[in-house]
Amino acid sequence: MSRADTVNQKIMKNIKYLFRKSEILAKAYPGNIGFYYMNKNIGISI
Repeated sequence: MSRADTVNQKIMKNIKYLFRKSEILAKAYPGNIGFYYMNKNIGISI
């Protein structure tokens, strides 16, 4: 396993964590906040 692979795994873990958090936020603020992951770019849409 290369260093890049472990970095990608850490990033994916963090994204999954953010998605879990954003689900909680989405329930609190419906339709306002969303995290998206496209082409290895992380974005937050508000």
